[in-house]
Amino acid sequence: MQTPSDYFVTKARSIPRLIHTNFAVWSNAIKYVLIGTNTWDIVTGVGDVPQDGDVEYKEYYKRSNKAVSILYGSITPAIQAYVAGVVDPAEMCQLFAKRWTSYKTSLVQLSCGTNSTMKFSTHRIPLTSILAEYFLIRIA
Repeated sequence: MQTPSDYFVTKARSIPRLIHTNFAVWSNAIKYVLIGTNTWDIVTGVGDVPQDGDVEYKEYYKRSNKAVSILYGSITPAIQAYVAGVVDPAEMCQLFAKRWTSYKTSLVQLSCGTNSTMKFSTHRIPLTSILAEYFLIRIA
């Protein structure tokens, strides 16, 4: 049974939180949340980071903080532990990519960071693998 904490709620919509088995669904949904909040370009690394002192500097970092807050809020506590302390949304996205590419099968793609496309698994993973990973994260 799903509970309200299984979903990340924004003003526009609610999306399922990232768990170990729903990356394809989550990555598609979070992309549109980030587009809607005008932060997708920061997550994907499009454009230059303004220099300190530029007029755009404050606005850029405000949007960057918003993106990292959205990403962090849209994942479960077990996965939050994996990215704890990361304050760069592109780096956080790269960590997600690294985590999910370890499953080897590549059926879904998500752009993450400057000039990179990461591939993610959507095949069925044996329950024992999911449980083993879940408990390793919970213990760590």
